[in-house]
Amino acid sequence: MNDRKYFQWSDVEPVCVIRMVLRNLWTVVAAVLIGVMGMNLALTWLYTPQYTSSITYAVLSKSTTASSRTNYTAANEVAVRFSSMLESSIMRDVLCKAMGSDTLPGSISAAVVGETNMLRVSAVAASPKDAFELIRAVDENYSSLGVQIEQNAVLRVISSAQAPSAPSNPVNTRRYLMAAGGAGGIAMIALLVWFSVSADTIQNRSAARHKLDADLLAVIPQEKRWRQKREKLLITSPLVSFFFQEAFFRLRSAVEHGLGDRDEGKSRDGKILMVTSVTESEGKSTVACNLALALAQKHKAVLLIDADLRNPTQIRMLGRGAKGSGSLARLLQSGSVTAETLAAEMSYNKEQNLITLLDESPRRDASELLASDAMAQLLHIVKKTMDYVVIDTPPAGMFADGNLLADQADGAVLVVEQDLVPAGRINDVTDTLSQGHAKLLGCVLNRVRKTPFLRRSSGYGYGYGYGYGYGYGSYGKDKSKSASRREVE
Repeated sequence: MNDRKYFQWSDVEPVCVIRMVLRNLWTVVAAVLIGVMGMNLALTWLYTPQYTSSITYAVLSKSTTASSRTNYTAANEVAVRFSSMLESSIMRDVLCKAMGSDTLPGSISAAVVGETNMLRVSAVAASPKDAFELIRAVDENYSSLGVQIEQNAVLRVISSAQAPSAPSNPVNTRRYLMAAGGAGGIAMIALLVWFSVSADTIQNRSAARHKLDADLLAVIPQEKRWRQKREKLLITSPLVSFFFQEAFFRLRSAVEHGLGDRDEGKSRDGKILMVTSVTESEGKSTVACNLALALAQKHKAVLLIDADLRNPTQIRMLGRGAKGSGSLARLLQSGSVTAETLAAEMSYNKEQNLITLLDESPRRDASELLASDAMAQLLHIVKKTMDYVVIDTPPAGMFADGNLLADQADGAVLVVEQDLVPAGRINDVTDTLSQGHAKLLGCVLNRVRKTPFLRRSSGYGYGYGYGYGYGYGSYGKDKSKSASRREVE
């Protein structure tokens, strides 16, 4: 059992991962929106726009023989002096007084434009108004303190200051928001993939062999949706695929072999088989019905009993005619079952060669009826007269009814839906069933989907799907889960 705790990539079916993401696509959308809103808040809190207003001077040397080189040298000297003047406390006090404020609303700098004789003085502030007023104050007051600046050069305005219309440090908000949204979506997809990969569910045949404490009897492929619109998912329907039918024929062979096996040197003349599951909506009723139909095609007398009195489903599978006028609950309530009373309650379908004992309405006293002496008498009688008896029981992981029947049945089959129930919980149920009289023949991996672009060499690869909406809950409600491979052992 220690090797079952190790992770194996072969236990992961890619289609299950994809379905996990698609079923939780709303969480991906939510993560994208959260990322966008988070980035929007971050930009609001952290981003401070800066506005720049500039004035450009042409620096001309006072020398009559000045050349362009001389003017360039003079511009560099003026830039140094201008910058020193702007950094002085005296100039700052003059500018503050001119603007009527205690502190400067921004910063000022001066620099030569390229290798020219032009000097650009810039003011940077948090608002367009402050930047514009600051550069105007510099232009109006520098001459009163900068006498030395114009001793050897003359400054002429060639580009007046303008109020800035856009920040000088723009941010591509759209790009940041898209990046944040994409990162949020990718992170959520990665999280969903991790959840699917690390889930202890049965996603394919390899996982069933690796994680379960029972043999894998068969893998039932999931039929395509269009096949289910009008026809019940029965092997007798002309619309079901060959692979779906073949899966139940292989399951029939496994059941025949398991019930006829020898145990401790004694022949097990097994006839009564219970079909159960861990939880609701795993498809056990469909498996039980189709297995009974498969057995009926080969043997003379096969009885299907719908003992899931809490939620009888077989009447929906086979139609009201399969029930006739009989009722399992009414028979058990009588307190005593004889061959005559049993025959009166059973119904026979000549076309399908199947005998049925069904019920229609849910019963609150299901446990009491199944544990009664009448149920034991019923099974004792049918064991003598039938070739095989298939009992559709309530989920063994939810109710004790299945355990009660396990003490009276000869064999048990556990239906496991792909990527639904954790392996630990399945093994707990298999341990419980193994403690009863019934021999646990193995598990059936149900509603299996295969990854279209992957094909494994062993077994049969089925590219068909199967999901019918029966089980516990509303009739016709689709409880699609993740899917796994379609291989039949």
